[in-house]
Amino acid sequence: MVCSAQVKPISTDYFRLRKPLDRRIYELCAKHCGKQKEWHISQGTLHKKSGSMATLREFRRAVRSLVASNDLPDYRLTYDDKKDVLKVRKRDLSKFLKKSP
Repeated sequence: MVCSAQVKPISTDYFRLRKPLDRRIYELCAKHCGKQKEWHISQGTLHKKSGSMATLREFRRAVRSLVASNDLPDYRLTYDDKKDVLKVRKRDLSKFLKKSP
């Protein structure tokens, strides 16, 4: 039973994500981005929050691959090498939607 009216809908494209880590990162983005436009998280913290069993080095490689593919629904990821931080921005879908006359 759902006791709250606040249910976050997920994109149907979420189900096209094949890698479990990509799905988990999407879930974390949805949770932490919330109503803000941008969210930043260090790779170390993201590694812990994701529950990944990979080494931090392997994890960074997987995240960089996800950033390069730009396949995460609803969010655009960028990676700051100097700060070792993942930056998450909500995609602006309104510019792709045509308004009815």
